[in-house]
Formats: sequence, C-alpha cells, structure tokens
Amino acid sequence: MRDRAIRFLQGAALLAIGAVIGPILSALWAATLASSPPPGSERVEGTPAWNLLEAYHAQLPPLHLLLTIALPPDGEECRYERSAVFENKDDVLEVYGSSPDHWSAYKGYDALNRWKNARTDARYLERVARHIALNSSAFSATFLANCIRNTVLRSLCVRYTEDLLRERPWFGKATPMPPRSFDAPIEAATLCTYLDGLAARRGQKLSDWPKTGVR
Repeated sequence: MRDRAIRFLQGAALLAIGAVIGPILSALWAATLASSPPPGSERVEGTPAWNLLEAYHAQLPPLHLLLTIALPPDGEECRYERSAVFENKDDVLEVYGSSPDHWSAYKGYDALNRWKNARTDARYLERVARHIALNSSAFSATFLANCIRNTVLRSLCVRYTEDLLRERPWFGKATPMPPRSFDAPIEAATLCTYLDGLAARRGQKLSDWPKTGVR
C-alpha cells in the first residue's frame, strides 16, 4: 500500500513538473525558430515584436488599456456647437438603446469617430511594435509572447515587457518610446465633412475647420 502511494506521488510529481517545464521548453523551442523580418521590411503584423505586443495587450485587465482614448466631443472637434448638428435626443443613448438597423445622425458620427480612433490606435501600435523590435531580438520577443500566453512565468514576462514599454529595461538601455499622438488628419477631415453635411441639412452655417484646422 505504501509503495503504491509512493509511486502515485512520484507520478503526480512528474506530471506537475512536466506541466511547468513543458510549456517553458516549448516557448524556448519556438523562440529558437523565430526570425526577424528582412531589413527594410515595412511589415509589422505577424512579426515577433507584434506578437509580443498582442500577448501583452491581451492579458491586461478590462478597461486597463495600453492606449489612452480621448472621448468624442460630439462635434466640437470640428468647431460645431452640438445643437447645430444633432437633435437633443440624438445622443449616446440613441447609439446603444435603439435597433441596430435604425440609422441616426449620431450613429453615423459615432461610427466615423470609432473608425478614426481605430486607425489612430493602429498606427500607434505599429510604432510601439517597432520600438519593441529595436529593443529586443526575435528570440526574446517570441519567448516572451509564449511565456505570457502559456507558462507559469507569465507575471515575470509581463513585468519585463511592461518595463520595456516604460523604458525601464532590465538589460542595457532602451530607445525612447514613441510619443502618443491623436493626430489623424485624413480621418478627422472625413469626420468633419460628415458633420458639414449634417449642418447643411439643418440649414446651419458651415464651420471654418478647413482653414483653422481640426481641434
């Protein structure tokens, strides 16, 4: 009976060790096979640096974003008073509280504003991925991504990645992180042109945003 219990404990210990060591060895093996994109390549998505950024971003708590999103000012960014382009009842409640097939002026604005923010965020994330690529090898980025996704060392690998993004590298000196920018001239002009249309349909005077710029 005692020998059986010992064998059971030995088997359980081996399984536990395998569950811990196996994913780490797998992450190391994948890292040895990783390669950086060729010099001069503009490709970012799918690179080791991009995969690490995705793994890090995915494990953040809800509403704890890597990015800082500016709330939409409801037309004021194009130098319109809200009442010039939207009805009083046409607001965020209209976006989330009505049928998805029911169009409204505010729903159109909300859709364009989300598109603008998504495009702006995508460009920023590309710059962050390039920052990671400059400050890590394909091996380390691939290992860290798999470490965050699959191993018991997740918290350690998250901390290392966070320090890298905060310019507190554990080894050596990192290049500065790219500054966060909300500039999106084409997308912003598209949004303002839509608001021009809303103002014109309501007989309102068009704003001077093309001359003075978008706030």
